[in-house]
Amino acid sequence: MSIKHAQLRQYTRRLLLIQALMLLPAAGITYFLYGQVTAGAVLYGGFIAIAGTLILIRSTRRAERTGANPAANAALIYGTAISRLATAIGLFAVGFGVLRLAPLPLMLGFLVGLAAQLVSTAFVSGKKKWRLTR
Repeated sequence: MSIKHAQLRQYTRRLLLIQALMLLPAAGITYFLYGQVTAGAVLYGGFIAIAGTLILIRSTRRAERTGANPAANAALIYGTAISRLATAIGLFAVGFGVLRLAPLPLMLGFLVGLAAQLVSTAFVSGKKKWRLTR
């Protein structure tokens, strides 16, 4: 495993942890203010963001096996993006249509999960940012 793969693996694990650490207080506050059903919608929305992160983690493992093959890497990048989008759309459809969750709390949980991506990127030090090396 290369250094870049180890850094990416560490970043995705940290992202998963930060998503959980940001989502649980948001759901707890929602529980005390609005009740169990609304807090469940927040948790479900956060789970949609976490599902995207889990797909990203799976893709980083596949990228390690792919190596330096440009065609395979391009297919992996596009496949991961399509998979994350399809998963998010499918989980939103289940949340809104099947589970009949409230839209605003569900979106709030999803946005908290996405905000964790911004927070986790801020924790990557300048020396470990992904740059092209020669």
